[in-house]
Amino acid sequence: MLVFKFRQRLLQGVTALMLGLFITSSYSYFRYRFIANPIYLINSLPSSFFLEKALPVNSTVDSIDFSPDGQTITISSGKNIQLYNLKTGEEIDIISGNSWGVNSAVISPDGKILASGGSDDTIKLWDLRTRKEILTLKGHNLGINSVVFTPDSKKLISGGWDNTIKIWNVATGEKIHTVKEDELKITSIALSPDGKTIASPSWEIDKTIKLWDVETGTKVRTLTGHSSTLRAIAFSSDSKTLASAANDNTIKLWNLTTGQEIRTLQGLSANSLSFHPNGQILASATNTTQSISHGVGDNDIKLWNVTTGEEIRSLKGHIFGVFSLAFSPDGKTLVSSGGDETVKIWRVSP
Repeated sequence: MLVFKFRQRLLQGVTALMLGLFITSSYSYFRYRFIANPIYLINSLPSSFFLEKALPVNSTVDSIDFSPDGQTITISSGKNIQLYNLKTGEEIDIISGNSWGVNSAVISPDGKILASGGSDDTIKLWDLRTRKEILTLKGHNLGINSVVFTPDSKKLISGGWDNTIKIWNVATGEKIHTVKEDELKITSIALSPDGKTIASPSWEIDKTIKLWDVETGTKVRTLTGHSSTLRAIAFSSDSKTLASAANDNTIKLWNLTTGQEIRTLQGLSANSLSFHPNGQILASATNTTQSISHGVGDNDIKLWNVTTGEEIRSLKGHIFGVFSLAFSPDGKTLVSSGGDETVKIWRVSP
């Protein structure tokens, strides 16, 4: 009888254990099954971001970007554009760019051309295979702060300190459109991934974000809600959401179909934003020098859940502000540049 009871208790214990494991695994399965690209959800995988390496560039980096295949990082620093192999961290080449400094450098989606916008009021197009200059685009009256290619690589869009946005034919170097408004003071531009919409934040003047049609160069919408100077903007990969950061210590998420604000992330002044390709994570970074004057800021990179607006994680590594951020096309890497004259590579692990 004693042996029977012992076996009965043992069987009950094993059954309970198996049931618990089934419930736990089922919960995990359903939690991951119904969330797109769960491998990148940092709140469900606490160790999914880690600092893999740091590249000492020995100068302040103005912009960073990935090649379309995600294997090369472009770094604009001073008058040079540095090309690095992402996997090895080795420098591939240095291109001597614009004479007064390079503010923005990007590779075309077809991987053939590198464009650089500089303080010398010009845009230079480079053959990536030969590293030779192809064209110099002239038309801005002051320095260029942003350049971006359309998805078909046939057009280039530039934003300048002369308060104009210009759309160029890459093959001929001719201007297609020039966008200018009296109240527009351009410090940066962003292009939606579908290539249809340009976003430009107004600097200090009216604290709005203007949306422009790429084909016609006409304004299609104005987003209003920030109460101070705008510092950064970024589109989600599906082109349906725009993130904006301002000196009012907020990041706002906008529905671009309706033009309505989705939510506000409070308590920080970010000067760089980047969406993860899955659209569920937003990375923000602060330039310490800029943020201290507004009472908020540190040297960390903040990761946000776009759906809930909650902070997922803070990445620590830079010691003097973060100037720019970029996710790789496959979403497995985040790169950041800082005032500590380093570019840090953060790996997203499965």
